[in-house]
Amino acid sequence: MGVNGEYWVIYTNEDGCSVESDRVGNSIIITGVNIVEYEFELDVHLYPNPTNDILNIAFDESLDQVMLLSIDGKIIMHETNLNAGINQISLAHLPSGTYLIQMIKDDQVLVKKVIKQ
Repeated sequence: MGVNGEYWVIYTNEDGCSVESDRVGNSIIITGVNIVEYEFELDVHLYPNPTNDILNIAFDESLDQVMLLSIDGKIIMHETNLNAGINQISLAHLPSGTYLIQMIKDDQVLVKKVIKQ
């Protein structure tokens, strides 16, 4: 979901028949949706941010995974086993907007926002 609002459930069986929950009194209200950035033991820098094209990701230890995600959580890019140093991602092919960079090292996960102009 990722967006505050009012939601309903639609169930579809294997034959394609659907039933929708009663919207009166049975809606699900979602509030307080936001992007939480947690502290990471690794020193990670994203620059320039905002960017028009190349995003530099600098970190002092290797990372297990780096993912570029759309704001609704779709995976745009996924890299594994990145060495320490400066890695670059081109955002030139993407429309302007907000994206997320998810970095994983062992059991730590860091998510940072990136703006594509």
